[in-house]
Amino acid sequence: MSFLENIKIKIATSSLEKKMKTVARRKVFNNLESANFVGILFDATIQNSYISARSFATLLEKQNIRVACLGFVLNNEAITYFSETKGMDFFSIKDVTRLNFPKSEAVKEFCEKDFDLFFDLSLKHSLTLKYIVGMSRAGFKIGISKPEFQNYYDLIINCQDDKNIDFYIQQIKHYLSVIKVAS
Repeated sequence: MSFLENIKIKIATSSLEKKMKTVARRKVFNNLESANFVGILFDATIQNSYISARSFATLLEKQNIRVACLGFVLNNEAITYFSETKGMDFFSIKDVTRLNFPKSEAVKEFCEKDFDLFFDLSLKHSLTLKYIVGMSRAGFKIGISKPEFQNYYDLIINCQDDKNIDFYIQQIKHYLSVIKVAS
């Protein structure tokens, strides 16, 4: 990474942390039994991620949980391809500022939703997706262990040995079925 790129990342991270302080968020633990509304963020540039996110969303909907999904794609042609998918919104690299912050209306609306649970299904670091995690008002945020995201999640799932999305989703389902909500 170049010197200028490192400076850009530091400026963006500092700016994001300031913006996060303005987010009205009430932290509340929920599991899959107590959640009514769930948000799923994923990187649709990886085809398997789209398929896995869609399957996970369908599973949650069968449990009478409302689901909203947001996927990141590389270009507007991909948005057109995915636009037939009900319940999923997408944004592309063209919807991102110079600091890699998303600026689309779909992202803004997604961040403002009061999800009971928020699942970040991205497996690698992305400042663009980090922005969405940080700005989300969700009550309980779950993500895979990534050093750059340690302060962004309420529950971190470590999948270092097997970083694939299906294994990660299995772990989410496991932990959220084992952990009970205090009554």
